[in-house]
Amino acid sequence: MNAAFSETRFYETLGCVVIRLDRQANIWYMNRFALSLLGYERQGQLFGKPFHSVLPGDDVKSAELLALIKELPQRDCARPVVADLLHSDGSRIPFSWSLNYQDADVDQVAPTVLIGLDASSMRESQAAAAMFQTVSDNYSGSIVITDPENAIVYVNPAVSAITGFQAEELIGQTPAIFKSGQTSDETYHDLWETLAAGGIWKGEFINQRKDGGEFLESKTIAAIRDALGNVQYHFAIGEDASQRQLFQERIESLLAFDQLTGLPNRDAFQHTLVGALDNALQDGKEATVLHVDIDDFSAVNDAMGASESEGIIVEVAMRIREALRQADRLARLGYDKFGILLGPHEPGIDNDIREVADRVLAAICKTVLPVNSTVQLTASIGIASYPADGGNASELLSHAIAATERLKANGGNAFCRFDATSAESASGRRELLNELRRGIAHNEMVLHFQPQISLFSGAIIGLEALVRWQHPQRGLLQPGEFIPLIEQSTHIVDIGEWVLHEACRQMRAWLDAGLPAVKVAINLAARHFLVPGLHTAIADALLKQRIPPRFLEIEITESTMMQDVAAAIRSTAQLKEVGVRISLDDFGTGYSSLAYLSRFPIDVVKIDQSFVRDITSNPVNAAIAQATIAMSHKLGKTVLAE
Repeated sequence: MNAAFSETRFYETLGCVVIRLDRQANIWYMNRFALSLLGYERQGQLFGKPFHSVLPGDDVKSAELLALIKELPQRDCARPVVADLLHSDGSRIPFSWSLNYQDADVDQVAPTVLIGLDASSMRESQAAAAMFQTVSDNYSGSIVITDPENAIVYVNPAVSAITGFQAEELIGQTPAIFKSGQTSDETYHDLWETLAAGGIWKGEFINQRKDGGEFLESKTIAAIRDALGNVQYHFAIGEDASQRQLFQERIESLLAFDQLTGLPNRDAFQHTLVGALDNALQDGKEATVLHVDIDDFSAVNDAMGASESEGIIVEVAMRIREALRQADRLARLGYDKFGILLGPHEPGIDNDIREVADRVLAAICKTVLPVNSTVQLTASIGIASYPADGGNASELLSHAIAATERLKANGGNAFCRFDATSAESASGRRELLNELRRGIAHNEMVLHFQPQISLFSGAIIGLEALVRWQHPQRGLLQPGEFIPLIEQSTHIVDIGEWVLHEACRQMRAWLDAGLPAVKVAINLAARHFLVPGLHTAIADALLKQRIPPRFLEIEITESTMMQDVAAAIRSTAQLKEVGVRISLDDFGTGYSSLAYLSRFPIDVVKIDQSFVRDITSNPVNAAIAQATIAMSHKLGKTVLAE
């Protein structure tokens, strides 16, 4: 009795049909799964009824099943057969049946046991399995499935193509067979922590092929669990990211160099300068920046045309490079401007610095111009040394530029050091900052809205809010006339907050006037991302004007991201939680642009105008723009050209 009771309890746990028939083929027991599937609530509704009463009449398969049941006492078991059962509503449900006859006990009341599996589900499962096999066989990326102990139970053909291991070499092994030792422990810890929490992990491994070669692989890994939450399998799909990495590195290399001269560009120079100052600080040395600006080159450009002027720039770059020492670093900072880094070097080498400046001036004067030209090239060189003339890279370069501008105002064709005691420009900046403080208080700021146009439809798809200053004496001032002066002060935060609230107010006014909703983009300076609760302030501004967050776009520059990458990642993630869109502004001018496309939750990529301006005449910039657009679209980003 206890054994029969235990057997019945076991049947109740199964997810298939279990029916016991007595010796007259009457229904003696039907498990809960079967009752529910057939639309019954209680055993009593079917108990004692002939089994054929739940089979379709005049059905060949039903007759075949009944015949097998009748023959069971002589066979103990029978071959599997497919036959339908009748639902209580009269509909048919196909089952694949297994039959067994249990007559060990002469007192056994119901010796015939039928176990039925839903045949339609089996066919669907078989179809799904066939589909998975087809997809996995033809998928170019890797598919690896492991059991709960992380032993590999399946790999698709691409795994062999990527790693060099054959399937039979991998089955039973763990994915540790691919480890190169180059992937950080933190990555694996994050993987298992994510899976344990029920999440899907996405990341990259530096894996190793059978021949020992290493490759970068992007992976998406999930745990497949049963109804009770127990892990049944781990499912991982991946792709060899090595080619993508090479492509990214190539594009980033192009973005770090000036395409005309082949020299590092301004951002690459800034990056090098930051490293040089760090080394100088650690070693107790100095570093010196020379800012070279060709005098009156705009007149040369007007007289000779763009093509010949560019040829002159190339020759100037070559002659400056020849005048420098092997350890000196040269970069092109602008159309007719160059930067030179000397150092780190020992203090007190002023004579050496002057000699370098003299050689550079002489080299520029020797530049060969067209035969009929009466122009003599000269240049102005501003010099600033760390730490005396600036405590960081931006300040040092800014002071070298200030020295250059002072020279050019006095006729140029010379070099001089930055004069820290000259207070004229500083006084002017302080005066403008004081006026700006009053301007903010007296609502002298105004917003102009620049439309963003779709190249496909010609429709306006958004607006960019641009701040202007309606100065009471100087008239309408453009951002370039006051924003650079206040970017290092708290006033930039005040202006940013005003732009945010004014843009939201204007959006509400347009909606109240019956105009369709349109996305508006605003710029935030680097200091905004250091302000606690930035995402809360933006959410409050939107809520106050009843603006859906998706209609506000926050523009962030690469230089802002580079100042504090961790803080930028945190801030942008918080902004995405609010629901606003994130735009990467001035794309292509930073040092490691492409990395941000995958590291930050960016919605829109704005290609800097320096790549767009001559896109029809400069094949290199055209190629960079095309590659940027292709990669951005591949990553699901919208692209804007400035």
